[in-house]
Amino acid sequence: MPRVLLDTQFWIQMDRDTESFRRFYSRVSNSDDIEVLFCYGNLMDLVKADHQDNLSVILSETVDTYIPVLPAEGEEYQYSDDPIDVIPQVTSRKLLRQYTSNAPEDATIRAIVATSDWGSPDDDDWKEAVRDWKEVHDEYGFEYMLSIAFDDYLKESEDGETLELDIRDIDIAEYAKKMVIIHRASLLGPNERLSENDFADLEIVSAGIMTSCDLVAIESKWKNVDLFERVNEHLTADPITVVSDFDDLIAELDALLDSE
Repeated sequence: MPRVLLDTQFWIQMDRDTESFRRFYSRVSNSDDIEVLFCYGNLMDLVKADHQDNLSVILSETVDTYIPVLPAEGEEYQYSDDPIDVIPQVTSRKLLRQYTSNAPEDATIRAIVATSDWGSPDDDDWKEAVRDWKEVHDEYGFEYMLSIAFDDYLKESEDGETLELDIRDIDIAEYAKKMVIIHRASLLGPNERLSENDFADLEIVSAGIMTSCDLVAIESKWKNVDLFERVNEHLTADPITVVSDFDDLIAELDALLDSE
């Protein structure tokens, strides 16, 4: 079943434009045809959005699978049909389940986004990491940055004189999360400021790769720099179709449905 992941701006567009929602819903309402994902990165953006009541209804009617925070390593990821599982804190999930016991899904989603700012990073460590990798990139180049990021996987060459890195040795979770960060670092402009929106977007990119999505709709700035292609180039997985326009999203959904 084809998998589709949307950046939160596409959900917000459907909230603001009934016709956009109608077009999307008409294509994904049959869950046997398309699997729609919603990930932790989406949650970080959603808690800041207006009109959360209507957005909660839209999500409850269209999302099939919720993807919690991705693991730092390993070959597997978690998935759930319960939106509460997207909340990263275990205690918070337990309390919210008690609070929303027997509530419909849209009410549960509304409680998730209204109760607290679940999505904000606890600190700015990720910004510092991006800047640090940027310094390494500018000083030594991308290949050196790659070898430092995955130094645990470096092996001696056959002649014993150099160290080599085989991407195939790296587990998919570590690869996806680190590669997104270091590619973001390599693309960082000299005076560019990082924001929490960047962090959310990087989570969405990682989730799209980790879950082997067929189609991802995301901001044009990431599509224009081929971020998915850069991260995905060393993997044997099928390429991911990336769009940044709602009309293109609908056209690609039609193409997926036609191919089923």
